[in-house]
Amino acid sequence: MAYDETPFRTHPGYGEDGMQYNRFGIPIGPAATTAEESFVAAPLAAPSAPPAPFAPPAARPPAASAGSLPFAPPAASPAVPAPWSPAGQPVPHVWAAAPDGSWVAATPPGGVVVAGARYVCATWGQRVLACLIDVLPMMLVVWTLQALGHNGLGTLFQLSALAANTVYLQGTTGQSIGKRVAGIQVVRKVYGPSGERLVRPGPWLALCRQVAHLLDNLTLGIGYLAPIWTARRQTFADMAAQTVVLQVPRTLPLDRRQGTEQSATW
Repeated sequence: MAYDETPFRTHPGYGEDGMQYNRFGIPIGPAATTAEESFVAAPLAAPSAPPAPFAPPAARPPAASAGSLPFAPPAASPAVPAPWSPAGQPVPHVWAAAPDGSWVAATPPGGVVVAGARYVCATWGQRVLACLIDVLPMMLVVWTLQALGHNGLGTLFQLSALAANTVYLQGTTGQSIGKRVAGIQVVRKVYGPSGERLVRPGPWLALCRQVAHLLDNLTLGIGYLAPIWTARRQTFADMAAQTVVLQVPRTLPLDRRQGTEQSATW
Protein backbone atom coordinates (compact mmCIF):
# COMPACT_ATOMS: atom_id res chain seq x y z
CA MET A 1 0.00 0.00 0.00
CA ALA A 2 1.44 3.35 -0.99
CA TYR A 3 1.00 6.38 1.19
CA ASP A 4 2.32 9.85 1.40
CA GLU A 5 5.90 9.81 2.62
CA THR A 6 5.67 13.30 4.09
CA PRO A 7 5.63 12.62 7.84
CA PHE A 8 3.52 15.61 8.63
CA ARG A 9 1.01 17.13 6.22
CA THR A 10 -0.10 20.61 6.69
CA HIS A 11 -3.58 19.74 5.56
CA PRO A 12 -5.61 16.59 4.81
CA GLY A 13 -5.77 15.41 1.19
CA TYR A 14 -5.89 12.52 -1.29
CA GLY A 15 -3.08 10.34 -2.51
CA GLU A 16 -2.41 9.11 -6.03
CA ASP A 17 -3.88 5.75 -5.06
CA GLY A 18 -7.26 7.27 -4.39
CA MET A 19 -6.93 6.97 -0.63
CA GLN A 20 -7.70 9.77 1.78
CA TYR A 21 -4.99 10.84 4.26
CA ASN A 22 -5.16 12.96 7.35
CA ARG A 23 -2.73 15.74 8.12
CA PHE A 24 -0.22 13.26 9.54
CA GLY A 25 -0.11 11.17 6.34
CA ILE A 26 -2.03 8.26 7.79
CA PRO A 27 -4.55 6.72 5.41
CA ILE A 28 -8.01 6.93 6.84
CA GLY A 29 -10.10 5.39 4.08
CA PRO A 30 -11.03 5.51 0.46
CA ALA A 31 -11.70 8.79 -1.20
CA ALA A 32 -15.06 10.25 -0.15
CA THR A 33 -17.73 10.99 -2.64
CA THR A 34 -19.40 13.83 -0.75
CA ALA A 35 -20.94 16.90 -2.18
CA GLU A 36 -18.06 18.93 -0.82
CA GLU A 37 -15.52 16.72 -2.70
CA SER A 38 -17.55 16.94 -5.85
CA PHE A 39 -17.63 20.72 -5.51
CA VAL A 40 -13.87 20.88 -4.95
CA ALA A 41 -13.04 18.43 -7.69
CA ALA A 42 -15.35 19.86 -10.30
CA PRO A 43 -14.22 23.13 -11.84
CA LEU A 44 -16.53 26.09 -11.57
CA ALA A 45 -18.54 26.59 -14.70
CA ALA A 46 -18.48 30.03 -16.21
CA PRO A 47 -21.88 31.71 -16.38
CA SER A 48 -23.56 31.32 -19.72
CA ALA A 49 -24.28 35.06 -19.93
CA PRO A 50 -23.49 38.04 -17.76
CA PRO A 51 -26.40 39.33 -15.67
CA ALA A 52 -28.38 42.09 -17.24
CA PRO A 53 -27.42 45.54 -15.97
CA PHE A 54 -29.96 47.72 -14.09
CA ALA A 55 -32.22 49.41 -16.56
CA PRO A 56 -33.89 52.76 -15.71
CA PRO A 57 -37.63 53.14 -16.25
CA ALA A 58 -38.67 53.43 -19.86
CA ALA A 59 -40.18 56.89 -19.34
CA ARG A 60 -40.58 59.30 -16.49
CA PRO A 61 -44.12 59.86 -15.26
CA PRO A 62 -45.69 63.08 -16.56
CA ALA A 63 -45.21 66.10 -14.31
CA ALA A 64 -48.25 67.38 -12.47
CA SER A 65 -49.80 70.47 -13.98
CA ALA A 66 -49.62 73.76 -12.06
CA GLY A 67 -53.37 73.84 -11.59
CA SER A 68 -53.36 70.52 -9.78
CA LEU A 69 -51.03 71.71 -7.02
CA PRO A 70 -52.96 72.70 -3.89
CA PHE A 71 -50.86 75.82 -3.35
CA ALA A 72 -50.60 76.98 -6.96
CA PRO A 73 -52.11 80.46 -7.64
CA PRO A 74 -54.88 80.73 -10.21
CA ALA A 75 -53.86 80.91 -13.85
CA ALA A 76 -55.56 84.28 -14.18
CA SER A 77 -56.69 86.87 -11.67
CA PRO A 78 -60.43 87.03 -11.04
CA ALA A 79 -62.32 89.56 -13.09
CA VAL A 80 -62.95 92.63 -10.95
CA PRO A 81 -64.16 96.17 -11.64
CA ALA A 82 -61.37 98.52 -12.66
CA PRO A 83 -60.24 100.66 -9.69
CA TRP A 84 -58.93 104.18 -9.97
CA SER A 85 -56.05 106.17 -8.51
CA PRO A 86 -55.43 109.90 -8.02
CA ALA A 87 -53.52 110.05 -11.31
CA GLY A 88 -56.31 108.29 -13.17
CA GLN A 89 -54.29 105.10 -13.57
CA PRO A 90 -55.47 101.70 -12.30
CA VAL A 91 -54.19 100.80 -8.87
CA PRO A 92 -52.11 97.57 -9.15
CA HIS A 93 -53.93 94.58 -7.70
CA VAL A 94 -52.33 92.63 -4.88
CA TRP A 95 -53.97 89.24 -4.43
CA ALA A 96 -54.28 87.49 -1.07
CA ALA A 97 -55.60 84.03 -0.21
CA ALA A 98 -58.94 84.01 1.60
CA PRO A 99 -59.73 81.36 4.26
CA ASP A 100 -62.03 79.54 1.82
CA GLY A 101 -59.20 79.13 -0.71
CA SER A 102 -60.35 81.90 -3.08
CA TRP A 103 -58.25 84.88 -4.11
CA VAL A 104 -59.26 88.42 -3.12
CA ALA A 105 -57.74 91.85 -3.61
CA ALA A 106 -55.68 92.87 -0.59
CA THR A 107 -56.64 96.10 1.15
CA PRO A 108 -54.16 98.87 0.25
CA PRO A 109 -52.74 101.18 2.94
CA GLY A 110 -55.12 104.13 3.30
CA GLY A 111 -57.72 102.48 1.09
CA VAL A 112 -60.70 100.15 0.94
CA VAL A 113 -61.74 97.14 -1.13
CA VAL A 114 -65.31 96.86 -2.41
CA ALA A 115 -66.47 94.09 -4.77
CA GLY A 116 -62.84 93.16 -5.48
CA ALA A 117 -61.80 96.70 -6.51
CA ARG A 118 -59.31 98.75 -4.49
CA TYR A 119 -59.99 102.44 -3.82
CA VAL A 120 -57.69 105.11 -2.36
CA CYS A 121 -59.01 107.28 0.47
CA ALA A 122 -58.59 111.03 0.59
CA THR A 123 -55.57 112.32 2.45
CA TRP A 124 -55.75 114.55 5.50
CA GLY A 125 -54.46 117.49 3.45
CA GLN A 126 -57.23 117.10 0.88
CA ARG A 127 -59.85 117.03 3.62
CA VAL A 128 -58.42 120.15 5.24
CA LEU A 129 -58.49 121.96 1.89
CA ALA A 130 -62.14 121.00 1.35
CA CYS A 131 -63.06 122.13 4.86
CA LEU A 132 -61.40 125.53 4.41
CA ILE A 133 -63.23 126.12 1.14
CA ASP A 134 -66.56 125.21 2.77
CA VAL A 135 -66.08 127.19 5.99
CA LEU A 136 -64.03 130.33 5.30
CA PRO A 137 -66.29 132.05 2.73
CA MET A 138 -69.37 131.23 4.84
CA MET A 139 -67.80 132.58 8.03
CA LEU A 140 -66.63 135.70 6.22
CA VAL A 141 -70.26 136.53 5.35
CA VAL A 142 -71.41 135.69 8.88
CA TRP A 143 -68.76 137.91 10.49
CA THR A 144 -69.66 140.74 8.12
CA LEU A 145 -73.35 140.51 9.02
CA GLN A 146 -72.55 140.38 12.74
CA ALA A 147 -70.26 143.38 12.39
CA LEU A 148 -73.17 145.28 10.87
CA GLY A 149 -75.33 144.35 13.83
CA HIS A 150 -77.35 141.63 12.11
CA ASN A 151 -76.57 138.80 14.46
CA GLY A 152 -79.80 136.94 13.81
CA LEU A 153 -79.39 137.23 10.07
CA GLY A 154 -75.83 135.98 10.35
CA THR A 155 -76.92 132.92 12.32
CA LEU A 156 -79.72 132.20 9.84
CA PHE A 157 -77.31 132.48 6.92
CA GLN A 158 -74.86 130.09 8.61
CA LEU A 159 -77.50 127.43 9.28
CA SER A 160 -78.88 127.75 5.75
CA ALA A 161 -75.44 127.43 4.18
CA LEU A 162 -74.64 124.35 6.24
CA ALA A 163 -77.96 122.72 5.38
CA ALA A 164 -77.63 123.42 1.67
CA ASN A 165 -73.94 122.61 1.25
CA THR A 166 -72.93 119.94 3.77
CA VAL A 167 -76.31 118.19 4.15
CA TYR A 168 -78.30 118.35 0.92
CA LEU A 169 -75.54 118.82 -1.67
CA GLN A 170 -73.06 116.50 0.04
CA GLY A 171 -75.76 113.92 0.70
CA THR A 172 -77.16 113.78 -2.84
CA THR A 173 -73.85 114.03 -4.74
CA GLY A 174 -71.31 112.90 -2.12
CA GLN A 175 -69.55 116.27 -2.48
CA SER A 176 -69.85 119.65 -0.85
CA ILE A 177 -68.48 122.64 -2.74
CA GLY A 178 -65.13 122.25 -0.99
CA LYS A 179 -64.95 118.51 -1.69
CA ARG A 180 -65.77 119.09 -5.35
CA VAL A 181 -62.86 121.54 -5.62
CA ALA A 182 -60.52 119.18 -3.73
CA GLY A 183 -61.59 116.20 -5.87
CA ILE A 184 -62.85 113.97 -3.07
CA GLN A 185 -66.18 112.29 -2.33
CA VAL A 186 -68.09 110.88 0.68
CA VAL A 187 -69.40 107.34 0.12
CA ARG A 188 -70.85 104.46 2.09
CA LYS A 189 -71.12 100.72 1.45
CA VAL A 190 -74.23 98.53 1.15
CA TYR A 191 -74.52 94.82 0.47
CA GLY A 192 -77.22 92.44 -0.71
CA PRO A 193 -77.75 89.30 -2.81
CA SER A 194 -75.84 90.84 -5.70
CA GLY A 195 -72.82 91.68 -3.50
CA GLU A 196 -71.28 94.91 -2.23
CA ARG A 197 -71.49 98.32 -3.87
CA LEU A 198 -70.68 101.95 -3.11
CA VAL A 199 -73.43 104.57 -2.88
CA ARG A 200 -73.78 108.24 -2.07
CA PRO A 201 -74.73 108.79 1.57
CA GLY A 202 -78.04 110.60 1.09
CA PRO A 203 -79.19 113.77 2.93
CA TRP A 204 -80.29 111.97 6.11
CA LEU A 205 -76.95 110.23 6.65
CA ALA A 206 -75.12 113.44 5.70
CA LEU A 207 -77.03 115.22 8.48
CA CYS A 208 -76.17 112.48 10.99
CA ARG A 209 -72.54 112.71 9.92
CA GLN A 210 -72.49 116.48 10.56
CA VAL A 211 -74.00 115.96 14.01
CA ALA A 212 -71.41 113.24 14.70
CA HIS A 213 -68.67 115.85 14.22
CA LEU A 214 -69.46 116.73 17.83
CA LEU A 215 -67.31 113.69 18.69
CA ASP A 216 -64.41 115.33 16.86
CA ASN A 217 -64.95 118.57 18.77
CA LEU A 218 -65.43 116.97 22.19
CA THR A 219 -62.03 115.28 21.87
CA LEU A 220 -60.38 118.73 21.55
CA GLY A 221 -60.06 118.29 17.79
CA ILE A 222 -58.25 114.95 17.94
CA GLY A 223 -61.03 113.39 15.86
CA TYR A 224 -60.21 115.76 12.99
CA LEU A 225 -56.60 114.52 13.07
CA ALA A 226 -57.61 110.83 13.03
CA PRO A 227 -57.31 110.52 9.19
CA ILE A 228 -53.54 110.85 9.65
CA TRP A 229 -53.21 107.45 11.36
CA THR A 230 -56.44 105.48 10.85
CA ALA A 231 -56.43 102.67 8.26
CA ARG A 232 -59.23 104.18 6.14
CA ARG A 233 -58.34 107.82 6.92
CA GLN A 234 -61.60 108.40 8.81
CA THR A 235 -62.56 111.00 11.39
CA PHE A 236 -64.56 109.92 14.43
CA ALA A 237 -67.68 111.21 12.62
CA ASP A 238 -66.90 108.95 9.63
CA MET A 239 -66.55 105.96 11.94
CA ALA A 240 -69.88 106.71 13.58
CA ALA A 241 -71.67 107.20 10.25
CA GLN A 242 -69.84 104.31 8.50
CA THR A 243 -68.63 106.56 5.69
CA VAL A 244 -65.28 107.03 3.98
CA VAL A 245 -63.93 109.84 1.80
CA LEU A 246 -62.37 108.67 -1.46
CA GLN A 247 -60.14 110.37 -3.98
CA VAL A 248 -61.16 110.94 -7.61
CA PRO A 249 -64.96 111.15 -7.41
CA ARG A 250 -67.16 109.17 -9.77
CA THR A 251 -70.86 108.85 -10.46
CA LEU A 252 -72.47 106.62 -7.83
CA PRO A 253 -76.10 105.74 -7.14
CA LEU A 254 -77.91 107.45 -4.30
CA ASP A 255 -78.36 105.43 -1.10
CA ARG A 256 -81.68 103.91 -2.11
CA ARG A 257 -81.34 100.30 -1.07
CA GLN A 258 -82.83 97.77 -3.41
CA GLY A 259 -84.77 94.81 -2.09
CA THR A 260 -82.92 93.16 0.77
CA GLU A 261 -79.80 95.37 0.64
CA GLN A 262 -78.49 96.48 4.02
CA SER A 263 -75.97 98.98 5.29
CA ALA A 264 -72.50 97.45 5.51
CA THR A 265 -69.74 98.21 7.96
CA TRP A 266 -66.11 98.68 6.97
